[in-house]
Amino acid sequence: CHAARQLLEQTLPAIKHGNILEIAQCENEATCFGRRTPDDSFLEWHKPAFMLHNMVRAVADPWPGAFSYVGNQKFTVWSSRVHPHASKAQPGSVISVAPLLIACGDGALEIVTGQAGDGITMQGSQLAQTLGLVQGSRLNSQPACTARRRTRVLILGVNGFIGNHLTERLLREDHY
Repeated sequence: CHAARQLLEQTLPAIKHGNILEIAQCENEATCFGRRTPDDSFLEWHKPAFMLHNMVRAVADPWPGAFSYVGNQKFTVWSSRVHPHASKAQPGSVISVAPLLIACGDGALEIVTGQAGDGITMQGSQLAQTLGLVQGSRLNSQPACTARRRTRVLILGVNGFIGNHLTERLLREDHY
């Protein structure tokens, strides 16, 4: 803050009085950064707690928030705190549910407020209860893989050979 204040105190009067040297940017030296995507918000628990906390702060409301998963259930972290807890637990492991502490690559992250799925925002300990977390549970940066569930087909009003043939064909070809 002090450096920014000092810079503004020197620069703003110079701009106001027209005593500033303008230098055009060389387009060959310019850098561009791509648009932010939802994948940028996944919490990678192997990173240090302070980095995850800064990411949570950066993507909080009105942005989509920082995400993680318990199995396939997505949850959003809206606010957090860096906790100096030294743990030998694997990154992404729940150290405590009240307060909700998650082991990171370095230190631990306390989830102060969060949201399960599209539910309401709640305190970390309530979130742990809603997600069914207990000490030792593991959080993931990506959803767990799930087996493809077969779709059931009900064909109404078709009897006899044609109905039976159509049903068997739909089930065999798996295009329904």
